[in-house]
Amino acid sequence: MPSAPLTDALPRRKFLALGGFSVATAAVLAACGGPGGEGAGNGARVAQAGQSPVTTALPDRVVNDVVLLRTASSLEHSAVAIYDKAFGMNLLTGEAAEFAKRFHDHHAAYARFFEDLTTEAGGTPFTTENPAVTKNIVTPAYGAIEASADKAGDLRNMLHSLENVITETYQSFVPLLTVPKLRAAAMSVGAAEARHAAVWAGILGGPVAASLAPKVEPTTTVKGAVEVVVVPVYQAPQAFSAMGLVPTLLNGKKVDLDLLGPNSFAY
Repeated sequence: MPSAPLTDALPRRKFLALGGFSVATAAVLAACGGPGGEGAGNGARVAQAGQSPVTTALPDRVVNDVVLLRTASSLEHSAVAIYDKAFGMNLLTGEAAEFAKRFHDHHAAYARFFEDLTTEAGGTPFTTENPAVTKNIVTPAYGAIEASADKAGDLRNMLHSLENVITETYQSFVPLLTVPKLRAAAMSVGAAEARHAAVWAGILGGPVAASLAPKVEPTTTVKGAVEVVVVPVYQAPQAFSAMGLVPTLLNGKKVDLDLLGPNSFAY
């Protein structure tokens, strides 16, 4: 059996440090005409002239009120698009479909609300979906739903988790906003999003679970033969919940959705 690669046994930072040392050492040995090199045996040196490559610095990213407001409207446009896609799948029926339509309209109104606030703050409104949300949440989530044996259930799971992601993202914005009016806006919309999540929690009816391993026969007594993942669903009375990864269940797998951070902001 082949041995594991070196990288498996080393932390990433340690590996990079060793790699940097190795590259630097090789460069020194080559320049000094080490064994087998062009200048081996006679001490010859080959001088080189020229400029080293210029490294392009990352652009400066300043997180201010306008950036947060643009990000908020982009997030609302993403929510509108997500609900539109959900409607196109024809998987929501009864009260789930009714609430989804209502929440879709809420998100459209919140997008306009944050666009107006962006203009008042002297910025240019962001009027489309958030690219990071589309790439990192929407596309993978809908791919998992399409492959799922319980598409309707997974769609409801995802919409519940999405509303929690939005809620907690606004909670994270509150201490970053510098104007009381804007902090109040984030709190009021965040509270509404939390109520959306609470409604979806009520529709789901409790924790969702899925078996991630083949089920054993009833007569089998092998302990731990079936691994079951349970994702809690809370219908919390408070406006905001604790910030952190938001778990959901898609195609039988637990998936943690992250909140929007600086790499996902609309600069």
